Amino acid sequence: MRTRRYGAYRGTPAVIFLYLTTVALLVLLGMAAREAKDRFGGISQLLAEPSAIGGSGVGVGGIEDFRDEYSTLITYEIRRQSSARAIRQGHAMTVIGTNSVYASVMGYPVTDGGFFTKDAYRSGAREAVLNELAASALFGGGRLYGSPFYLNGELWTVVGVVADDGGSENIYVPATSEFIGGGSNASGQEARAGSLMVLLKGYGAAEAAAVINNLKDLGVTENAYTFKRLGKAVASLDEMADAALRFALALLLFAFGWRSALAAYGIVSDAYAASVDTGLRSPDSHGKARVFKAALYIILMFACAAAFLALSRRIVETCVTWREIPLVFLNATPQGDFYGRLDSLGSIQAKILGLFAASVTASLAAQITAAFVFRER
Repeated sequence: MRTRRYGAYRGTPAVIFLYLTTVALLVLLGMAAREAKDRFGGISQLLAEPSAIGGSGVGVGGIEDFRDEYSTLITYEIRRQSSARAIRQGHAMTVIGTNSVYASVMGYPVTDGGFFTKDAYRSGAREAVLNELAASALFGGGRLYGSPFYLNGELWTVVGVVADDGGSENIYVPATSEFIGGGSNASGQEARAGSLMVLLKGYGAAEAAAVINNLKDLGVTENAYTFKRLGKAVASLDEMADAALRFALALLLFAFGWRSALAAYGIVSDAYAASVDTGLRSPDSHGKARVFKAALYIILMFACAAAFLALSRRIVETCVTWREIPLVFLNATPQGDFYGRLDSLGSIQAKILGLFAASVTASLAAQITAAFVFRER
């Protein structure tokens, strides 16, 4: 009688390589998710972007009234291009008109001084906050609070330095200043903001829906604006890392279950062949041991199957919610409102999506390879 055994591998180096690749990708995915959590964790934001029929924007005075009425932290960006000079020669800068809660809504830490106050905003004072790139370009470093500089030929005062998403040399000024066009300028027109950013207290959809409903008072409706829950995009980054790990674990459990099923089948087949060859009606002590071993394999098979199904259900439940995730990296437009945040978040999102797809593919390839290299010996 020829004894049959199941579970020997052909192509073992390929399987080992795929497993190691999966582990490496999962480690990179975890590191990227941790980076995203460190940079964006704890901040839940709602972005309202004008659609093609979004109109001429929202007056900054109305935004401040809305903020006071609903006790909502809401901000905006009104971008201008200008030149600035201080100790060093003039530099081309991006000047962003905004309000006093901008840094709080965006989660940007102030590294020197502070952001301009609500009083400075109301008076349209020539007080400016530099990002770190602008501070380095104009002054080279050091403590800059109270330092004078010239913006478009007019004297301004630095009241703070902020660590923003970077990428360009930015100067933040009150949107009510004459430079932006929000003060008592010759035309008498109030500055108007395009996109709006609202700081939410949590990641729940109910709070976002309530804010969207309140924004109708500003004329910001779902017909004229597109709303994106950036907090959901941030929360999903950790979810993707967990889902990829669960997927790899689920496939590993499937492989163990498949291996156990083949092993049990081989043992039972050998026992049956032995009984036919010897003419025994009942198994001997050696046969009983094999039956017991087969029973253990069957129990292991069912345990792996149950765990595999439970993990698969969790993965599906997690992935279903990803339909609501805004793909930020597809919408970041240079010189557009909040481009720094969208570009920074979008690049990490694209990286994590790529690593997620690669790790899932590698783990699936490893398990398929492992499943099809079983042979009888």
